[in-house]
Amino acid sequence: MRYIWIAGVLGMNSGVLAGPIAPPPGPVGESYKTLTEVEPRTALSATNTPGNAQFVYIINQSGSYYLTENLIGVAGKGGIWVLGADVTLDLNGFTLDGTGGSGSGIQGDADSDRLVIRNGHVSNWPLVGIMLEETPDVVVEDVTVSSTGGMGIFASSGVVTECRVINAGSDGIFVSGDSIVENCRVTGCTGAGIVAWTDSIVRGCLSVGNTLAGIETRSGSGNLFESNTALGNGAGLRALTPGNTFRNNHVNGNADNYDFAPGNNLELLLSEIPESIDWAAKVTLEGSLTGLTGQNGIDVTSGDVSIDLGGHSLIGVPGSNRAIETPLGGLAGISVTNGTIRDWGSSGIFALGSPDMRIDGVAALANGGSGFRTGDRAKLTNCRAIGNSGTGIYAGRDAVVENCETLTNGLNGVTVSTGSVVRDSMSHDNGLRGISASAFGRILRCLAENNGTDGILGGTQTTIRDCQTYSNSGAGIAFGPYSHVADNLCRGDADGIVANGAGCRIEGNAVTGCSNTGYTVNFFDNLIIKNSASGNTVNYSINAGNNFGPIVTLTGAGSISGIPDADHPWANFVH
Repeated sequence: MRYIWIAGVLGMNSGVLAGPIAPPPGPVGESYKTLTEVEPRTALSATNTPGNAQFVYIINQSGSYYLTENLIGVAGKGGIWVLGADVTLDLNGFTLDGTGGSGSGIQGDADSDRLVIRNGHVSNWPLVGIMLEETPDVVVEDVTVSSTGGMGIFASSGVVTECRVINAGSDGIFVSGDSIVENCRVTGCTGAGIVAWTDSIVRGCLSVGNTLAGIETRSGSGNLFESNTALGNGAGLRALTPGNTFRNNHVNGNADNYDFAPGNNLELLLSEIPESIDWAAKVTLEGSLTGLTGQNGIDVTSGDVSIDLGGHSLIGVPGSNRAIETPLGGLAGISVTNGTIRDWGSSGIFALGSPDMRIDGVAALANGGSGFRTGDRAKLTNCRAIGNSGTGIYAGRDAVVENCETLTNGLNGVTVSTGSVVRDSMSHDNGLRGISASAFGRILRCLAENNGTDGILGGTQTTIRDCQTYSNSGAGIAFGPYSHVADNLCRGDADGIVANGAGCRIEGNAVTGCSNTGYTVNFFDNLIIKNSASGNTVNYSINAGNNFGPIVTLTGAGSISGIPDADHPWANFVH
């Protein structure tokens, strides 16, 4: 039964699949087309493309042409002259060698538009390797040009891609306008490596060891230079005119990395210091960078400069100066973000002359001066200043310091000038004061502990609210006349709250465990209400001529409702 069933199945299958398998009569014909049939091509030769007294070969008809052997220069002649439009010239891996010849290796004219040249070598021509100065809409692809007397490749407009130019006697690649130069490599030219005149794109190219510049524009505008590399040139990137964009190029080891006219759009990747940023620019570090003895890391001499440290570090060495410095010239619009500045011989950031500076997410560590030294209206957020020899953070008038931490600095943790705000910040273990604010300042929701003198010091008419101090060697909180000090907690300082002037309002604070005095009010016409003191050597020391709520001493535990004046709305307590 098993074998009968299989046979039945096989029988059914054979019935379904059966059919004639013999080929049709007669020979099998060719079904493909030859390359010549797909794209008719003409070999360059004295017969097909005869030259004249000026050139070895002349192409004067549209079509596709190719070399079948190396072309060797002939005295008094250039290599190939293209006169017709819509020509494709495949060098086929061969070389146009201009040794003994004259003129240029390949030349077009104004009528040879849409010329395509690819796949070969052009070398040793006395003038230009590929001369297309008058030829529009060209494509030059996968060609190596070397040892020319003049430019390597000179194109009016079009695309130059995957080309190499070596040791040209002038510029390596020059495009006049409306062009793309992409993924090319240019080395050892006596002019610039790559030059774009106007409205062109240069992208993904490498330019090394060229005399004048790696990549530049000399005239016009509207060029985009993007994701290129320039190494060891006279200038790395250069723009002699405004209106161009330079974006994310790697530039290193040039005599001058950057040389720009004002008015260009600059997004610079910084790969070495010292460097001077002399134009409005967006600057991003490519990696951590180390400075040099006797020099700053980055000098900023223009307004509207942003420096993104990119999570990396600017690292000083013994004898170095400042990591970042701006002059005392009022440069505005400068920002530094996201990284670390450490071990510089002087301050980390020195920008006293730059108003409205923004610093966010930066750590200044172990610098020889201040961590940050900034000017008026500066805003520092999410920063850390640790172990600097001077003050951790210094800011001028009307500044803001927010969500910052300063510790183990040689002088103050934070110092701000008139009208400034310090909020939501921590300052501890600094050599002098934790936080110091001049007149009309505000210190809000901050912590100051274990500092060498006062935890928090405010000037005239300062507001200090919702702060905590602990174990400072001077006062927890001290302040000048006409200040408002409310809802703070001081614990274990030498003195708790100290009023150094008249006209202050001291309200709702708690002071405990001070080795000297809880509340010291040495002047007159101050208002002291709703405070508490506990465990201080002297809880309240209030001069005559001040106004204060009754001081109520609580003994033992339990309800205070029966204690005289305990329910007074302005009572101060000792407990």
